[in-house]
Amino acid sequence: MADAPHWIVVALIAAASATVTPAYAQNAPPAPSGSAPASIAEAASATTRFADLGQTLLSPNALQSDRDEIARRLIGRRTPESIAALSAALKDTANRGAAQLAAARAIAIDLNPDPTFIQPLFNLIGSDPILTDAAISALAAYRQNADVQTRLIALAMNAQHQQKPATQLSAIKAVGAMTDKRAAQALVTLVSSDAERTAIRNAAGDALAQMTGLAGGQDAAQWQKWWTDNSDR
Repeated sequence: MADAPHWIVVALIAAASATVTPAYAQNAPPAPSGSAPASIAEAASATTRFADLGQTLLSPNALQSDRDEIARRLIGRRTPESIAALSAALKDTANRGAAQLAAARAIAIDLNPDPTFIQPLFNLIGSDPILTDAAISALAAYRQNADVQTRLIALAMNAQHQQKPATQLSAIKAVGAMTDKRAAQALVTLVSSDAERTAIRNAAGDALAQMTGLAGGQDAAQWQKWWTDNSDR
């Protein structure tokens, strides 16, 4: 599997997509005498296919487009096997983080991602701006998780000035996807701060526009007024 060419990867993805039996398929013929029940055989086959996909996701020879597609398939399954495969990908530091990137991108589009991925995603925030941005975008999918909210807001505020500018900008964008008062207050503070660089203030204004649907732009006075009018609601 480590050296699987592109066409084999495509075949594996198609096979994994066909492993779930529709709920309406209730009248399948009985299994031949002496054979394993169909449900057991299908489960074993699905497990094998997921294992193959997981190995390909980590393969040094896989194309990034294949990794991305595999990760999207796995995130949609929500099985213990698919969660384990994605968790392994998030922890795989080989291949310049290619599997980590694919897993993070897939988690970012999940409406209800598994909490198992939270800490591995935070662990990806660091020196690689592309991987960092993907990890923070994925963490934004946990917008209803109070702890994730708190940690992303802290990254956006960067009170200790320890974060790289790209990390802070990614975090500000993620905070804009929240609907939490703490998030709004943090963004108003950033857009109004003379101590922040122009890029940070502009990003905070854009994030507030995303959060509220208002066309406030980078007008700090307007956002301060908006906060005063709405903070007690």
